[in-house]
Amino acid sequence: ASDNPDVQSMAGMDAAAALLANRTDCEYDGDLNFDALLLGGYYCHVCLPRNDGSSCDAGGSCANVQWEGFTCDNEFFIDIDESKGILVASSHYFDKTYDSELELVAGVTYRFTVSTGAANPVLISAMPDYLPVLTIASRSIEPSDAVSNGPILLKTDSSTPNVLYLTSPGAAALKLTINGGADASAWGLRDPTTSSAKSFFSATTTAPLVCAALTLVSFL
Repeated sequence: ASDNPDVQSMAGMDAAAALLANRTDCEYDGDLNFDALLLGGYYCHVCLPRNDGSSCDAGGSCANVQWEGFTCDNEFFIDIDESKGILVASSHYFDKTYDSELELVAGVTYRFTVSTGAANPVLISAMPDYLPVLTIASRSIEPSDAVSNGPILLKTDSSTPNVLYLTSPGAAALKLTINGGADASAWGLRDPTTSSAKSFFSATTTAPLVCAALTLVSFL
């Protein structure tokens, strides 16, 4: 650790720390003091290891919140707007709330942190109705139950259906549009009222739908 007194005390937390924001001399033998960087309130910085120092999930980018932490562009907080009876997603990174549709990008792992309460569990489904037997399971889902307090991780790729839904029994669904995903109509998923969709799901009423290309991991 540095023996610089400004690093070892709160005195280092001053306006001068802002000068560290654009430092790119990240070499181990460079002049940048990494202790000063951290104590200057940088938890997301190009010179920090592992995804710029953050713990954003794969494919995510972070933004520093000085002396408080960081935000990730692939993390959303899920709750219910009881006045409207809908699921809503909020992003600290974008400082925005989404109440009808959330656009995602294939190739990124998304974290949905749910806090809807036990009466309103949430799961990601192929249909806008809350139907646990029609959830998108796949190579790994641990466990397959819905989540009412905790994260759901959704790993997307080019084979992920480009239309999915966050659903809950106590609220209208939130549509997830995955740009770069597979055409959902190929699965009979685009329009839940079509005969092809009804036919597709009629054979899955006793077991989860398995889409081998999509990995959805749910943690309580």
